[in-house]
Amino acid sequence: VIAVNKGSAVNDAVPKIATILTEGEEVEQPALLALTRIAKVHPDAVVPLAPQLIEYVEQEPDELTLSALAALGYISKSYPYVAEQTISEVTALLDAADNRLRANASGLLADLATEYATELRPIVLQATDLLEDEDEKVQANASSMLARVARTHPDAVTGATDALIQTLDADIENARVNACWALGYLNAEKARDRLSQLRDTDESDSVRGSAVAALTMLD
Repeated sequence: VIAVNKGSAVNDAVPKIATILTEGEEVEQPALLALTRIAKVHPDAVVPLAPQLIEYVEQEPDELTLSALAALGYISKSYPYVAEQTISEVTALLDAADNRLRANASGLLADLATEYATELRPIVLQATDLLEDEDEKVQANASSMLARVARTHPDAVTGATDALIQTLDADIENARVNACWALGYLNAEKARDRLSQLRDTDESDSVRGSAVAALTMLD
């Protein structure tokens, strides 16, 4: 077990894991899972392995792709440039039958949207459709993507207004939070009444606070 909270242990482990990734299928999955754990706490330590992780994203999707997407997502929160080149391949995974692939792919794209909102404008319609996905993680990630694109390119997301208003009723808290922010960035006056209801009645502090922020943007 790698002590992911100890920097020295991580620095020793990552080069060894990089070597293990070249040793065959039987050890690849546990190695990728270890990298994901490290990337969550020490994303900087895993940046040098980004090219190897990207290779798993570019291959035929499988369990290894899942782990690679997760690791790249953690890295991209701090270093989005490392995964910019994967946008096209990851976008294709939004149509995957496996909900885990859709969740990890949409999560990575949501992380990349902070820095690459312009590049993600073409997939706004696809992200809007994912607001109704059967998987709640996908819903949350899609709403995050739309909020981040709307922050700098509201014109590209205006068509998602009605779907975002419906997302204010989502069961998952993060989806409601993201929808509030997106509607604020869109200056969606038609959402005012529903946002006011969330501000006053939602059980989540985060949702109520996001509703307040959105209403402030409308005023």
